[in-house]
Amino acid sequence: MGYTDPTELMVNNLELGIPDYVVGAALLALYVCIELIAIPINIIRDAKPVHHTVVRSPEKNFKDAYKMGYHFRGEYLNLEGLPRIHYLDEGNIYSNETIVLLHGEPFWSHSWSKLIPYLTKAGYRVIAPDFIGFGKSDKFVDYRAYTVSLHKRALAGLLAHLNIPGSVTLVGHNWGWMIGSAFAKDNPGYFSRFVILNTNNVPDGEIELNRYRKCHLGNFE
Repeated sequence: MGYTDPTELMVNNLELGIPDYVVGAALLALYVCIELIAIPINIIRDAKPVHHTVVRSPEKNFKDAYKMGYHFRGEYLNLEGLPRIHYLDEGNIYSNETIVLLHGEPFWSHSWSKLIPYLTKAGYRVIAPDFIGFGKSDKFVDYRAYTVSLHKRALAGLLAHLNIPGSVTLVGHNWGWMIGSAFAKDNPGYFSRFVILNTNNVPDGEIELNRYRKCHLGNFE
């Protein structure tokens, strides 16, 4: 017997009455009106120059994270042309095995709090940055300042600064993998292994197993 998706099963067996159709039509009409109003607003807003004003989250904002086990000595890096980046560098810095942990959206390095002690105990060096705009890294006020290129530049600058020896494993969660894979495509051979967690598929949102069998480091179809 084949597998049936429970959501598909529920939708196919859902019985709707006239009130459901009326409410649905009203919500759809409201959505269309909001979109029509938003279009000229967005056009006017996006016509303005991108602002690169940067803000910094005060330390008091992280007190709850400390209560939940975030007890790491963070490091900061100022790269030319980029906001200040916060990252964790835990474990043996002379280890020949390094794991780079890239968080997803809207998370930060706190996501790895429970995992990092196990990895360092096993002998790994662990690098866990906060992407610009997240966690303890600085943040652009204008959302238009955020691009994939920005995050790739920040990641490239951080890894170059650390000059990591030996084998490097990339662990990417959610959008962290998207940024990590984009960096890996530009820098084939940098990572020895990939661990992909809860992410969208690339490049078109559809998964084809044969594509993943053919895909290897530096040659993404």
